[in-house]
Amino acid sequence: MTRGVLAPSDVTRTSSGGATVGARVLAATEREPHAALRFAERAWGVQFHPEFDADVMRGYIEAREAALRAEGIEPATVPAKDAPEAERVLRTFAQLALR
Repeated sequence: MTRGVLAPSDVTRTSSGGATVGARVLAATEREPHAALRFAERAWGVQFHPEFDADVMRGYIEAREAALRAEGIEPATVPAKDAPEAERVLRTFAQLALR
């Protein structure tokens, strides 16, 4: 789903957690070892928000400022940028889901 789309630094991890037992890891980055998971043939999950643009991400960071700090993440270090590759991730997901 994310092959050839995401570079290791493109996914911002802003929460902690691990893979669900039995899930297959489809994508990993240096920040998130479980960036995309497959739970069953047609059940996937991602630990990022390809639908977020820079404006949405800035609002998310602002709204979660205290929670980010509690997780040991300084909000100013979380990038808020547009991710043009996100459209490709969503399109690929839709194609896979509709098979």
